[in-house]
Amino acid sequence: MAGSPKGGRRGSVRQSRGAAPLAARPARGKLDPRLALLASLPLRDLRKLASAERQAVAVAAARLATLPPPAEDGEDDQAAAERRRALSALPLAPLTAGVILPDGRPRRRRPRGLDGNPDEPVFSVFILGDASARDLARMGVATRSEATRVRTAIVPRSCLRTLEKSPAIRFIELARPWSHDLAGAIPFAQIDTLHSGVPGIDGSNVIVGVIDSCIDIHHRAFRDAAGTTRLLWLWDQNLTPAAGESGPPSGLTMPGFPPGSLSYGVEYNGAAIDAELAAFAVPGTPAYGTVRHAPPAPVPGSTPIFNHHGSLVTGCAAGNGGDGGSPGAAPGSRIIFVSPKPYESGILANADSAAILDGCAYIFARAEQAGLPCVVNISMGDNQGPHDGTTLGEQMLDELLATPGRALVVSAGNYTGRAAHATGSVTQGATAALKLRYAASSPHSDAAEIWYDGHDRFTVTLTTPAPAGTVIGPVASGFAAGPVQLGGGVEVSLDSRLNDPRNGDNCISIIIVVPPGGSVPAGDWTIALTGTSVVNGAFHAWVDRNNIGNAAWQPPFAAEGAMTLGVPATARLPITVGNHDRSASPQIANTSGRGPTRDGRIKPEIAATGQFVSAPAAVHRNSPAQQPAHRSASGTSFSAPIVAGACALLFQCRGAAATIGDLKQILLETAAAPALPLPDNGFGFGFLQMAAACAAPQPDVDVWLRDDPADTGLEPFTGPVFWACPDIEVLDANGQPVANPVHVPGARFSTIIRVTARNRGSQAARNVSVFLYWADPATSIPFPDAWRSTGIYAGAGFTRQSNHVVIPQLAPGAAQPVEFGWAPPAPGSGLAGDSHFCLLARLEQDADPSNLAAGGFAVVTASNNIGLRNVLVLP
Repeated sequence: MAGSPKGGRRGSVRQSRGAAPLAARPARGKLDPRLALLASLPLRDLRKLASAERQAVAVAAARLATLPPPAEDGEDDQAAAERRRALSALPLAPLTAGVILPDGRPRRRRPRGLDGNPDEPVFSVFILGDASARDLARMGVATRSEATRVRTAIVPRSCLRTLEKSPAIRFIELARPWSHDLAGAIPFAQIDTLHSGVPGIDGSNVIVGVIDSCIDIHHRAFRDAAGTTRLLWLWDQNLTPAAGESGPPSGLTMPGFPPGSLSYGVEYNGAAIDAELAAFAVPGTPAYGTVRHAPPAPVPGSTPIFNHHGSLVTGCAAGNGGDGGSPGAAPGSRIIFVSPKPYESGILANADSAAILDGCAYIFARAEQAGLPCVVNISMGDNQGPHDGTTLGEQMLDELLATPGRALVVSAGNYTGRAAHATGSVTQGATAALKLRYAASSPHSDAAEIWYDGHDRFTVTLTTPAPAGTVIGPVASGFAAGPVQLGGGVEVSLDSRLNDPRNGDNCISIIIVVPPGGSVPAGDWTIALTGTSVVNGAFHAWVDRNNIGNAAWQPPFAAEGAMTLGVPATARLPITVGNHDRSASPQIANTSGRGPTRDGRIKPEIAATGQFVSAPAAVHRNSPAQQPAHRSASGTSFSAPIVAGACALLFQCRGAAATIGDLKQILLETAAAPALPLPDNGFGFGFLQMAAACAAPQPDVDVWLRDDPADTGLEPFTGPVFWACPDIEVLDANGQPVANPVHVPGARFSTIIRVTARNRGSQAARNVSVFLYWADPATSIPFPDAWRSTGIYAGAGFTRQSNHVVIPQLAPGAAQPVEFGWAPPAPGSGLAGDSHFCLLARLEQDADPSNLAAGGFAVVTASNNIGLRNVLVLP
C-alpha cells in the first residue's frame, strides 16, 4: 500500500511500532462490507478461504453429531454443558457464504444459476433499487425473485462495478448464512382447546409453509388418514434436475418471479410425492426413486440434529400426531416445504438468506395460485446487520406481507448470554475504547459491526493484541483499510462507511480472516471510537457467532439485557417469537433473544414454549439403522412454528382476508401476561394462549390524526379545510407555540414539531410508528419522492437524526404527543420561489396501516393516519 494520504484525514495503518503508515481508501458505499472485501480478493485467496471454512463447518458438524439428544424432562448438568458448547460452535457464519466459485474445469458457457461451475466468482445477493429484471439482465445479472423494491439475484464479480455506477441501484447486500435457532407445548398454549372444539379448528384449508433443512415426506405426521401426502408442493433447492424434473416456473404463472427469472433446484407436487409413497409401499422397492428429497442417512453413534430440524419444525407447526406422536398446532393444514440452498452441500447447519427469501416468495405464490391463506415459518437467522429491520432480506419480508391472507413467523434467536452485543456513547472530541476479547483457540474467521447515527462522525482505530503494537487507523468515516497481515496468515480489514443506503446510518465493519490451522490473536482487540463531529454519539455493536464462547465484548460496554435479537427477528411485519419454559409462572429462556429493535420497536411481540418439545424426526427409509420417529428438542426454533400453526388456526376461523396485522393483534389481545410489567424485552406483550382466540373480538385499532378541531376520525374527511391539522403543532426552540417556523442558518434545529397520535379503536395499538416529513406543495406531494425527512431529529435533546418515533403502546381512546426537532428550509427556496411548505405526519400500525400508496393531497383526506399542516417559513 502507498504512503499516508495528504493531511492524514482518510486514515492510516501502522503494522508495527515505527512502521510507515499505510493509506486507507474510499469505501465502496453501494456494497455491504463483506461483499466489498470478498469481491476484491484474488480467486486463489477466495478458494483458500472457502476451503478452510468448509472444513471448519464439517468439523463442527461432526462434533455435534456425536452428542445424544436431550431427554424429554431435561439433561444432566454435564451433558447439558457439553451440548451448549457444541451448539455454540455450530453453526458458523462463513465469510464466503453467498459466494459461488469456479472449480477450474473448463466450461462452454457461464451458468446463470446457483448450481454448476461458473467461470468467475459469482455472488448470491439482494439488490435494492429501481432497476427492473430486464434492466438487471442487461447488466449481466440473473434475477431470481422480487418484491417491489428488493430482488434476489446472482451477480458475476465482473458486473459489480457496472451495478455500482448505475443510478438505479441503491445497495447490494451479499446473502448471509442464516442458521437454525436451536436451544406439552400445545396444551400449554391452549391450542388443544381449539382442536377439540365444535367445530374443531385444526388449520383446514390453510397452508403452512416451512423453509428448513429437510422433511421426511414418508412420515405419517405429514400424511392424511388415507395415507396420502399433506404436502401440496416441495421445492428442494439443492437438487439438480434429472430427466423429467424441473425447478419452479417463472413469469406470469408465478407471482413474484418475473419473466426470465432464474429457476433452480427441483420442484415436486403432491401427485409426485404420492407416487413416491405408493412405490415405496411395494415390498423390496427402495425409497426416493420418484422424489429424490431425502434426509441424510444416519451414521452409527451420531445424532445429526440439523438433519431432523425441518421435520421437527414442521411437526410443531402442522404435524398430525402420526406414527405415535402428539399433534402440532395445525394438524389439518396443508403443507408447502422448501429445502433452501445451504452454505455447503451436505451440511444442513445454515442456508443462504437470499435462497430463503426465494422460498418465501415461492410459498406465497403457490398459495395464491391455490386460493388459500398461508403462514410461513422461518426458524433461522444470524447476528449481523443494523438490527432495525432494514437489511434487504427483512425489507423483502415486509413487502411480501403487504398482501392479505399472508403471515410469517420468525424466531427471536438465541444470542442472549453470549456477550455478543455492546452499546455506549461517544462525545465530541472524546474516545470510547471498546474491547472485544478473544480467548485462545478461536479458530474461525469472524466479523463485528458497529452502528451509529448517520449525522455523527467517528474515526476508528483498531489495536490488535498480536503482533504487539499493530494499529490500524485512525480511519475516517467513509474510508476503508486493509487487509492487514497480523502474522500466521491472519488478516484484518476495517471498513467505516457513511449513510448506509438501507437506513442512512453509519457502520464500522471489522472482518478477521483466519487461515486453516490458524487462530484469531488472543487478547483484547481495542476499537477506539473518537468523536470528530458528534450530536448523538450512541453506538451499538454486534459480533458474529463464529467464535461464540471465545469472543466477548467487555465491560463497561457489554450489554446482555436488550437488543440481542437475531436477524430477521427485527423485521417490521413478521411476528417475532421468544421462548419460555412450561412452569406455572413462565420464565423466558436464558438464551432467548431480547428486544427492543435498534429503532425502538417492541420485539419479540410474543413468546411461546419451545423447551423439550417432542416432534417428528426424519427417518431415512433405506437405512437399516434403528431410527426413532420422534425426538425432543428445545429453542426458539420450536416456539416459532407453534405460533405459525396458531396463525393457521386464526386464518381458518377468521377468514382468508385477514392480514398479518389482524393476526398479530388477535394473538396479542389474547396473550397472557407473565408476572412482570409489559411490554418486556423477552416476552414482548405476553405469552401465547389460544383458547379464546377464535371467539375474541375482531381487531379494532384505529390510529389517527385530526384534520381539523371538529374531526372525529371518520374516513374520508369531508370538511372544508384539511391543511391545518391541529395534531401537528409548531413550537419554537424553547417549546413555546408559534404560528410558523423560523429558519436559523447554521442551527441544527430551530423549531420543535409536536405530533399527537390518537387511538379511536377499542383495543390497544402496539408499536405505533410516528413519522414526520416536510414537502413543497408545488410538487403535489407524491410519496415517497416529495416527502422529505432531511433536517428532522428525534430522541432526547433531538440528537438522533430520524423522522421516526415509536410509541410502544397506545391505549383505547388515548392520545400521546411525540416531538421532533426541525431545521426548516430557507425562506424563498420553494419551487415557486416562495416560503410555503407542508408538514406531514404519518402513523403506521400493523393492524391499521396508512395505505399511503403514491401519496398526493388526496391521501390526506382519504386516510386518517395522515395529517398535513401548511406553514410559512420565516427568516
